Amino acid sequence: MPTFKIYLGELKQQYVEVRASANWFGVARILMTFLVKVAPRIFWHFVIKRGLLVARNITKFYLFVWLPGVFKWLPIVVARMIRDFIESLALPKIGLKRQNYRTQIDFERRNIVMLPPIDWNFRHQRPQQFAFALGIAGRKVLYLNPTVRKSFYGKTFIKSSQIDNVQIATLYWKYGKRYLGIHGMSELESQEIARAIERFISQNNYGSVAVVVQQPGWLSIAQRLANSQIIFDCMDHHAGFTNIDASVVEDESSLCHLADVTVVSSNGLLSKSQFANLPRKSLIQNGVAIEDFAQVPISRNESTTVIGYYGAIADWFDIDLVEHLAKTMPTTSIEIVGRVHHQAVQQRLKSYANVKFFGEVQYKDLPQTIRNWDVGIIPFLVNDLTLATNPVKMYEYAASGFPVVSTDLPEVADAATNVEGIYIAQTPELFVESIQAAAKLNVEKRQELRNWSEGHSWKLRINDFLPLLVDEIVVSVVVLMWNNATMTINCLSSVLNRSDYGALEVILVDNASETKEFEQVKNWCDEFAPGKITVVRNSTNLGFAAGNNVGLRIASGEFVVILNNDTQVAPGWIHRSLRHFRNNESLGLLGPSTDLCGNEAMVAMRGSAKNWLHEATERFGLRTYKLLPARTVAFFCVFIRREVLDRVGFLDENFGRGYFEDDDYCRRVETAKYTIGIARDVFVHHEMGSSFDQVPSQEKQDLFHRNKQLYEAKWGKWIPHVSASDVDAR
Repeated sequence: MPTFKIYLGELKQQYVEVRASANWFGVARILMTFLVKVAPRIFWHFVIKRGLLVARNITKFYLFVWLPGVFKWLPIVVARMIRDFIESLALPKIGLKRQNYRTQIDFERRNIVMLPPIDWNFRHQRPQQFAFALGIAGRKVLYLNPTVRKSFYGKTFIKSSQIDNVQIATLYWKYGKRYLGIHGMSELESQEIARAIERFISQNNYGSVAVVVQQPGWLSIAQRLANSQIIFDCMDHHAGFTNIDASVVEDESSLCHLADVTVVSSNGLLSKSQFANLPRKSLIQNGVAIEDFAQVPISRNESTTVIGYYGAIADWFDIDLVEHLAKTMPTTSIEIVGRVHHQAVQQRLKSYANVKFFGEVQYKDLPQTIRNWDVGIIPFLVNDLTLATNPVKMYEYAASGFPVVSTDLPEVADAATNVEGIYIAQTPELFVESIQAAAKLNVEKRQELRNWSEGHSWKLRINDFLPLLVDEIVVSVVVLMWNNATMTINCLSSVLNRSDYGALEVILVDNASETKEFEQVKNWCDEFAPGKITVVRNSTNLGFAAGNNVGLRIASGEFVVILNNDTQVAPGWIHRSLRHFRNNESLGLLGPSTDLCGNEAMVAMRGSAKNWLHEATERFGLRTYKLLPARTVAFFCVFIRREVLDRVGFLDENFGRGYFEDDDYCRRVETAKYTIGIARDVFVHHEMGSSFDQVPSQEKQDLFHRNKQLYEAKWGKWIPHVSASDVDAR
């Protein structure tokens, strides 16, 4: 039973968490709950606590008296049940406001959600420097610490603080403290975290975001954030770490296929097989924050030599080499700064008088700590992990004016060919000789090192990164309208406001609508979407197939979408659909799931029709990759790969105003050896039949039978469409 002091501490923690996870209305609710519900329970808490103490004293009597087991332990069991019940009353659950998600996305510029391998307050490396530099470049950055904390409130939420343009966030959940990144997680856990992230970026007005994943352990969460652009920033050869689960290492390949762009930090990583055939990849090496190390004076000690190392002291640290330096250079001071993860290092080196361990030093204090060094060393073992690394410390040593001596690492060797003052040593003896030569480097040469480092600043690295936030693959969306102006405007508005995709070409084809209907849509395009929609007007109603073909002939995209004007799209519909094609090279046609359709694409909605967007955004927008193989997709919305369109051709215009042109096209695609699928993680709302509702019933029936005969003359007996259940593993 917690004491009153502990209880108040828990209540205070609950109050803080509600402030972080809800809004001021939520804070007011918990204060009101305290007055109405909690305060009276505090009284009962103390009264019954005394009763429990009495009960426990009574049970002590039973422990010294022989009784059958059931009678002996019954008072203790009852006492514990009462205790648990009272504690549950003492911390009432407070309902929060309904979860919300991004349903309107401002695409003026992409902000950043970073899923890094280290917490913000850990040693400053590429993740934190990337975040700072992106913030300076004007992007809002959410830096999500991989260490998750225990939530006493029992909810999953995010609490953040802000430094300049960077929000440093910590996740809280009911499962207890855990470090994400080196171990996998369950479906439920990844779903809860993804929901909390999506909610946070919605409430904090992030708008369009790129999710930058820097460790494969985030894969299951990134898969659920697939509504957005995903960038895999690979900093290390993850298989070289001994503390990462094998399953997480294997996830790296899946992450490469999930990501729209893959960035690697070294040429060694770029040559790895998993990066060989990626369509969009970029080399962005590590860098340095010049201004942080400019305060280190450029000088050299005349009387003594001080060499130093800072960074992780782990199993890639060459103990034998540093011990050799300590033995053969007894008058040289060796200063080691950083947390010791490999205990054998300290055990073997602490006996040497010229070796000093400083422990972990905060990044802001690092320049002051190292200001008296003469040479910076990189004493790494040469293995698969270090062969693929581009050491941040190489640039930071140079920015401090320190010559650099390293074991034979390819990235350091490349730098050594470009500037004097960076040395490579293949043996311990050569390492000693290189240190002796480096220590004699004059002030002018040390200044040249600092000048060289200015060409490798994080600002310049981010200038290389920012163009990657631009979508390259053009997607053309063809919308065919025949009257129904209001419905058409709703469709176009949803495409522009929810696609979150830059390389978007929207083509509106009017199939000879009434003048007032066409002008209503045209005026809307001119006023609210100037320059964003290409409008074409047919002089006569060409029908569904021929009308869409007008748009298909104009379309320039690598992927083309036929989209009915009686539809509205949900967030993520383009990003997620393109990933299906990227993961399946044989996929030729892809349709979404929908609430109204005549085949497997249709799913049963759980709420009212007017709330379809909120249901679809959470239900489908947080799912992992999910493809349902299909024989036919309905052309209310269909993605077509450009090579399929070039090979198979346009829709068959013999089907006139409509019916069976989609079945026919699917057969043609199958004949060309492409597959067809329905995305169970993509949703498009469909009114269904809005154009055909304007056609007399008998005319529609005649058209159906005519086109069915035409279809069966080409492909044999028509197989009616079937439905399929939607298994909600979300």
